[in-house]
Amino acid sequence: MEFFSYLRIPQYLIQFFRSGAGGISLDELYILFGVAGGATLVCLMLGGLALYTMAERAGVKHSWLGFLPFANTYYAGKVAGEVSFFGKKMKRAGLYAMIGEIVYAVFEIFSLVASVLLSNPAYYETNYLEGGGASLVFNPESVPAGLRWMSGASFWFSILALVAELVMIVFLCAVYNGLYRKYSPRNAYIMTVFSVILPFRAFFLFAVRNNTPVDFNEYMKKRLEQAMRSAGVNVSVDEKKPEDPFSDFADPAAKAPSPFSEFDDPSSSRQDSEGKPDDQS
Repeated sequence: MEFFSYLRIPQYLIQFFRSGAGGISLDELYILFGVAGGATLVCLMLGGLALYTMAERAGVKHSWLGFLPFANTYYAGKVAGEVSFFGKKMKRAGLYAMIGEIVYAVFEIFSLVASVLLSNPAYYETNYLEGGGASLVFNPESVPAGLRWMSGASFWFSILALVAELVMIVFLCAVYNGLYRKYSPRNAYIMTVFSVILPFRAFFLFAVRNNTPVDFNEYMKKRLEQAMRSAGVNVSVDEKKPEDPFSDFADPAAKAPSPFSEFDDPSSSRQDSEGKPDDQS
């Protein structure tokens, strides 16, 4: 879900440029909530319109799911169809990616709630440094007993959120790589990276929504043939069945059996020299 990316990226940038001058205040965090919420709403509309257009052209039902959070990830998997997952074919990558998103969102929401509740200045002490200056240090003893458990639990929930995010990224890569292979095979890999690692998937989907879906394997075959022709090699990459090296021994008119027919599959019907089935006792 793009909301947490739009929230975290500016938060990290602010903390980086401030160096040791302090973290983000509660008021600034509320502003980031509003900005992230607005950006997420725009992404939902653009991504939903893109998936709606693709689904209508591909004949996939329930295209309204593309406008809903979490469900749009599942629906992207439906539009992508069968995708490749570590060399295996997978039909439900969108479902697994959606579950990963939901679990990740639960952990992230808890971490955000804990951050807001524990951001009271009364819970921090001023630590004066020897060379001058001071910094705020969190003091768990000053936190009310009813909230004290959050200071420890928030750390473990952040770890669980990281694990859930990694699992989610793996399945999202499978979903969007399969989708872009159909609608933008030339840029499938770079679009997948920017759609999964950064919150740009809605913009890429919107950009390729009107493209005609193609078969990725056929597309790569044509690209390879084109590259070989450019190199002066006029060879087709189509797979052809090798010719029988003993075809000279065969008489097409009489349809004589191969001289090595005794090595053929014993379950098949054996033919005599005149092309008729052998008599069975």
